[in-house]
Amino acid sequence: MTAPGDWRVLQAVRAVAVVAALPLDLRDDRHFFTSVRDFAAHAKGRKQLRMEYRYRELRRKNGILMAGKEPEGGQ
Repeated sequence: MTAPGDWRVLQAVRAVAVVAALPLDLRDDRHFFTSVRDFAAHAKGRKQLRMEYRYRELRRKNGILMAGKEPEGGQ
């Protein structure tokens, strides 16, 4: 199944799979620019999570609103 973006939903699905003794194959949701795993890697070791920094990282990675290596318009 496609991995849900909500942690509580994921825990509920995993619990049902365990109780029902069903194998669970989670796949990244490709409807978004990033996955839960990518965000977890970004968040690991950070004291604070600020969306501004995540957005900057995603813009650089995907070339969105970027002019080369600089932000479009200089900021």
